[in-house]
Amino acid sequence: MSAQPAFPKLILKVLALNHGPGRRFIQQLLERGRTRGAKRVADLKSEGRIAPGVDPDTLRLIFVSLAMTPMLLKDIFEEQTGRPMDAAFLDNLAAFNGRLFSAGLVPEFHEETEPSR
Repeated sequence: MSAQPAFPKLILKVLALNHGPGRRFIQQLLERGRTRGAKRVADLKSEGRIAPGVDPDTLRLIFVSLAMTPMLLKDIFEEQTGRPMDAAFLDNLAAFNGRLFSAGLVPEFHEETEPSR
């Protein structure tokens, strides 16, 4: 997202209109990601690299959220913290998010059943 920081805002604006060719474009873009992501998740499961219970749609939503939200909140974050969300910050954020994903997908630690409430 750092290469195209206005892209998340564009997506948000297009989706807020809830119709038109922009919405269809976003849906097609997300569908391509869904298809490729589901294939990649299936491959990783078959290789035993991620837990068999990982849902590709949930994983995709988490990934998109982690990628887009910082760009949507950039101005507010910088104002509140008094520090820029520059390339170094975004690199650290991406590395941290990568570690979160890695830890959350490890087969040995993934819960296969819903936790009790």
